[in-house]
Amino acid sequence: MNPRRLQELQLRPSKRTLFGLAVILPLFLLLDYFALFSYAKNLAGRELDSRLDTIRQDVEFSDKGQIIVRKLYSDSLGPDPYVVLSTDGLMLDHGPLPAGFYDKVSVDELKKAATPILRPAETDKTWRVLAKPVNQGDKTVGYVTVGGIFDASGDDAAKNQLLENAAKAVGGGLTVEADGTLSTKNLRPRDLQGIISAFGIVTADGTLLEPSFGAYPYRVDTAAVDRAKQAVGKRQDFVPQGERYGYLVSASELKDGAGNTKAIAVAAAPLKAIEELLQVQVMILIVLLALFAGAVVILSAPRFLTRRGMLSVSQALQIGESSRIEFKEILPAGNSLSKHVAGFANTQGGAIYIGIADDGQVVGVGATLENDRKQHIGMHGDRTQKGLHNIDQVERQIMNDVRNIISPPADVILDKLEHKGKTVIRLTVNESRGTVHTVGGVMYVRHGSQTVPAKSEEILRLVRTRV
Repeated sequence: MNPRRLQELQLRPSKRTLFGLAVILPLFLLLDYFALFSYAKNLAGRELDSRLDTIRQDVEFSDKGQIIVRKLYSDSLGPDPYVVLSTDGLMLDHGPLPAGFYDKVSVDELKKAATPILRPAETDKTWRVLAKPVNQGDKTVGYVTVGGIFDASGDDAAKNQLLENAAKAVGGGLTVEADGTLSTKNLRPRDLQGIISAFGIVTADGTLLEPSFGAYPYRVDTAAVDRAKQAVGKRQDFVPQGERYGYLVSASELKDGAGNTKAIAVAAAPLKAIEELLQVQVMILIVLLALFAGAVVILSAPRFLTRRGMLSVSQALQIGESSRIEFKEILPAGNSLSKHVAGFANTQGGAIYIGIADDGQVVGVGATLENDRKQHIGMHGDRTQKGLHNIDQVERQIMNDVRNIISPPADVILDKLEHKGKTVIRLTVNESRGTVHTVGGVMYVRHGSQTVPAKSEEILRLVRTRV
């Protein structure tokens, strides 16, 4: 094989691998996002069905077929929007209404209510409704609406006066801003509780602002009723104008004992929390996939450490000392060499090059022989004592140290490399599976380009994952 091509295979993944990752990973992210979003919307749809079931169970019908919503409590329906519309367009009950969600009421009906009008409430009770315009000069900018549920008997004039006083109190708490909008910051709705049943504020174009308390029987237009009918048994998306996130909407018919449809309940679930959660999940997934892709790139090169003859001296010098490469100018003492071997075996494997200095200078194994000769002459005054006289003896010494000092012995491959007339010994250490290695009872690991004793948590992790 061409040496340059061999180096490409050793030091980076192939172009085909990178292209595959570039195509597959974004596609996987896209499919995963839609799968998660579909699953989340399905859960939201089930929640809608549950809320609609609650409304169906809580509404009642009088002997005359009049729908009664007094048992509907917003606490049991949660903080999300809902509305109950009669088939003739009366808003019988509702929760918080986002812009565009059945918040348009009939202005003509409000104008008619300048004199209190009556609407059915329960069997023996009646809604008495009053609406008063809020003016800025000669221009009407909105309406104050008040309503109370009264017995059929009693003084009508007194009831009407009660509503007039309530409307005046609500109107007195309103402020018309310079741009003509209505501000409710000075309203004190608690002062009205116990006096009237409900009140609300409507803009000049019929937009219902959030009422301070109570459900008020506004009349909506026929288009709103038609939209409610179209949502029965379905799940539709609704995005308020000017907002980024929308709602999932569903509706259900409310029928009396004879099976006649008297009203339609519409419920909505906001998708903002779902989409934000999905975005967080997708970001986490992107990070995980990026880490995975990085691992593919990094781990594609280190395979040379487990195969004989895959990385030359030149290639090792280009990389330098790292978590998987160690340079030794001379053969270290037995325990020192064995610690490095055990550290590689306990981590990710690696290679020790004997005959290369820390600064990358290739001195060859001859430096080991010369160092050994000087030591023996210094100790014995001649070369008659046993020492290392050639490279073969160096190799045997290395293998003896690895077998006898490391417990259990590590899986290593020893070979000789030639580089510019110098001989270098390469000791390739494979990462161990199913065991851990110690030297003198101490477990060693690689931290960067250093071999150090393993910490207690590292020992526990190694034992759990390998033994």
